[in-house]
Amino acid sequence: MKAQSSYLTSNAKDILDWLIGDLSSALAGRDGACNGFHYRMPTHYSSLLVALSTIVVFVYGSICLRAIGTRFHVPLWKMAAVVTLLFATYLLVDAFVGFSIVLGIGVFVALFSLVDPGLGSRRSNEIGSRQIVS
Repeated sequence: MKAQSSYLTSNAKDILDWLIGDLSSALAGRDGACNGFHYRMPTHYSSLLVALSTIVVFVYGSICLRAIGTRFHVPLWKMAAVVTLLFATYLLVDAFVGFSIVLGIGVFVALFSLVDPGLGSRRSNEIGSRQIVS
């Protein structure tokens, strides 16, 4: 929501051109084009509330999982790191020239954590193999 509303205040043709323009400005080492409006849309605040409520639900779930046992500590820290990265990525959208690099890294890590929730650890496979589903 924040990326879309930030794009709408720019003069870019579409959102991909806006992101590619930011990426090329960062890689070329020049300041971004300041052709857009410099005010915050109301959707910035409503999407911030959505992001904060998601974090509150994640923290509550983490607290409940810690009460169950210790086998969730390492995967929980990895999940918390991914959620923190995503929230930082949200805050940095349109904050500086080159934010699209951080956005790309955040999207890549989030998609990778969906494909491999253990983020490369083999212990997560051992935990999953002991479960019985009927």
